[in-house]
Amino acid sequence: MSFERSAGFADNCLSTNVRTKGRRRMDPACLQHTLTAAELEQFERDGYSVIPEAIPRDLVETLIPISDEIDRSERARQQMASDARVNHYDFIGRDSAYLPLLDWPTVFPRVWGILGWHIQLYHTHMTYTPVEPASRSLEADGLALGWHQDSGEINRDLEGAPRPRVSLKIAYFLTDTSQPHRGNFYVLPGSHLHNEFPGTDRKQMPEGAVPVCVPAGSAVFFDRRLWHSGSANYWTEPRRVLFYGYSYRWLRPRDDMTVEHLLDSCDPIRQQLLGVSHSGGAGVYITHRRGCAPAKLARRTRGHSVMGSSLFLTSLLVLASHDTRTNDERHARRAGLRRSLGLRRPRRNTYAFRRVPDWRCRLNALLSPATADADRAHPRPRRRLRSCPQAAR
Repeated sequence: MSFERSAGFADNCLSTNVRTKGRRRMDPACLQHTLTAAELEQFERDGYSVIPEAIPRDLVETLIPISDEIDRSERARQQMASDARVNHYDFIGRDSAYLPLLDWPTVFPRVWGILGWHIQLYHTHMTYTPVEPASRSLEADGLALGWHQDSGEINRDLEGAPRPRVSLKIAYFLTDTSQPHRGNFYVLPGSHLHNEFPGTDRKQMPEGAVPVCVPAGSAVFFDRRLWHSGSANYWTEPRRVLFYGYSYRWLRPRDDMTVEHLLDSCDPIRQQLLGVSHSGGAGVYITHRRGCAPAKLARRTRGHSVMGSSLFLTSLLVLASHDTRTNDERHARRAGLRRSLGLRRPRRNTYAFRRVPDWRCRLNALLSPATADADRAHPRPRRRLRSCPQAAR
């Protein structure tokens, strides 16, 4: 299915500013921001990518005073110095204004374009870099660099060269850092492919390092293995950056996220990202049950196996926004399809031995040819069905 066809399919199924059962619908504008082959190649080569004007100015202006208040209250609570660099963890649960950035349409498609569907939000932190005091200067004190890779303990536990990616981060800049010496984010392009720091001193500038100079409203997403550093801020206002970390669902979250009060207002995709598993926990590893991993279930549309990223997001949007049926309604539709095809479901209240029944193969052929082929190629082992005492009476 082409991009144009998939986008049209989404437009037919979705509309913006429509609420279903009190839950928001995902914005089909996401389809305009899927990861291209050239962008993926650049990210795999450099380990990071910049998205200019990722969020609008009015949202930036809304988030700045909220973030400033969190910084002020946390510094007072922890008795921290006013000029200390600080990370405030688990900020997403502090105010609902941060929730839209969880799956922001200009950025989130690039996350699953790299990591795939089996993902979660595992970490958030707000980095504040205050203005350096007048007693310090760039010439005398330098940039105060500290090169590192994220997920330090994981780097000691995992083997391989390079180590697995496991996670990536999105950094939303609320402060203008379009010029150097404003607390810029420094990166060493291509260093995510090296386990060891390419330089000799992590507090000095290694060869090839570059500052990421971006205006407010920009987003930078980067591989957790990328060697990077913050820097001293010699400008006139503090540098504010919101970091959203995404990982595979089998990785334990970095934070004890306090997001329970947000879940009722979230669609299925956001709920998955915030840790909800409708299968009672099995969805973390074995996602064969309907509803346990919405992003996986969205990978297949009726009659089409999802291969391209644009069609993947189309299906994801349909699942999150269009399919509002109850389980009974879904079962009734499936039963209606069986009747229309002249198929008969075998009784499950008697002792029997069977492989995958023919009706399932034929029904899967209607809904998804790829699944039907897999069932025929790899039939499930015979198993004994339990009897139903009530039916035997």
